[in-house]
Amino acid sequence: QIICGAPNISQGQKVAVAKPGATLPGNFKIKKVKLRGVESNGMICSLQELGIEEKYIPTDIADGIFVFQDDAPVGESVVSLLNLDDAILELDVLANRADALLLMR
Repeated sequence: QIICGAPNISQGQKVAVAKPGATLPGNFKIKKVKLRGVESNGMICSLQELGIEEKYIPTDIADGIFVFQDDAPVGESVVSLLNLDDAILELDVLANRADALLLMR
């Protein structure tokens, strides 16, 4: 049982869940709590709570929870479902290597 106040959530949807013991970005630790007098055993996560930058979040779900398609496998890592496991290369060309700028076009 997880208590959630997001406007677009309903029973039976497939959503990202953080169980007690999980740690979200910003070192936010999930634990069992009581909300409005009812025990909540985790957290249904929005894309923002998963650490995704605002510019990558569709405007229609910016104030709510991202709901996966019905065929999304239950128990699958949200990292793989959202394709967040790609490698990212960050390159920096130093000022003394102007020739490298031409290669990066």
